[in-house]
Amino acid sequence: MTSDFCGNSIDRDGLGIYIHVPFCASRCAYCAFYGEPPLRQSIDGYLDCLRREWVLRWDGRPADSIYFGGGTPGLLSCSDFEKIAKFLGQALSSQLREWTVEFSPATVREEKLRTLKELGVTRISLGVQSFNDHTLAALGRRQRAELAIAAYDLVRAHDFDVSFDLIFLAPGQRLADWKRDLARAVDLGPDHISTYCLTAESGAPLWKNRTAPPATAGEAFHRNARNFLQENGYEHYEVSSFCRQGHRCLHNCNTWAMGEWLGLGPSAASQFRGRRFRNVPNLKLWAEGIWSSSPDEEDVAVLSEQLLLQDRFIFGMRMADGVPDSLLDRAERLGYGDLRALFERFAEEGLIRSVDGRLCPTGRGLLLADGLALEILCHCA
Repeated sequence: MTSDFCGNSIDRDGLGIYIHVPFCASRCAYCAFYGEPPLRQSIDGYLDCLRREWVLRWDGRPADSIYFGGGTPGLLSCSDFEKIAKFLGQALSSQLREWTVEFSPATVREEKLRTLKELGVTRISLGVQSFNDHTLAALGRRQRAELAIAAYDLVRAHDFDVSFDLIFLAPGQRLADWKRDLARAVDLGPDHISTYCLTAESGAPLWKNRTAPPATAGEAFHRNARNFLQENGYEHYEVSSFCRQGHRCLHNCNTWAMGEWLGLGPSAASQFRGRRFRNVPNLKLWAEGIWSSSPDEEDVAVLSEQLLLQDRFIFGMRMADGVPDSLLDRAERLGYGDLRALFERFAEEGLIRSVDGRLCPTGRGLLLADGLALEILCHCA
């Protein structure tokens, strides 16, 4: 349904599968995501319901990419992972190009890595956040920096691609601290690094008695990450994402390019078979809906060509590859003729440039991607 919008980062008819694992041993101070304590009874019920949801929703297509996010997927046992792989069944074909599982450093175990390798997992995403113990404490992380290094070494020993998540603008974090985090990451040499600016999420414990920093406070951190990581061989391919050559996160590329993905589990989002929707962020309500064959969904939208085109432009401005310039012709046919004038202005202001038939944000344009997105949204309204 959306292959015309899918850039060149993933197969035209590819399908992503996202599985949300909502269990966390403890809640980080900055996190407002939905989570549940990892009780064995709850996990068993979740796995049974997840299998049922798969039967209800899957349309028989093999997956190009699979992503286990959370929560803390690394809390699942070896047998839990095996159960999920078993019901995914025929989706795990030779077409599968990438299978990612998120781990916190504290959940990395050799026996789990062996099991995941046997099942076909290709990529481990480690929630490092920082190599500074003071920054970790400010974020409410229970790990120490040395644990992340040990976890990385163990994952590498089992021959997985590795991604690091790093956070900047944490309470008390100085630019010098951030530079040391980046240098330590580069010394270790993961294939992929995601850098996230800490934001004031409603409901996160960190912000109950704290004032959020101004929106521009993270610009120096972001610019430093871009310059330093590019100097050390990492491609800046998306606003928050850097990788060694050939190691982009294909699952995320499909999402940003308005491809199709099926999300399973409470709070999982989907863009699938002409609709965009999110499962209710509640384990009990999600299970009740699935078992009654009437899934409880939120934020449901029908995917019109106009909506997909608008979002393709918006998310395209977050990616170094941008969008095909031929999409401006499509925009004119759909009544968005003034988008061409808008992109001409972006080019005059040095925010985008034309490269091999694509409209690509410049380095400054990536830094201002949210602003570009807002202007595109206003023109499409």
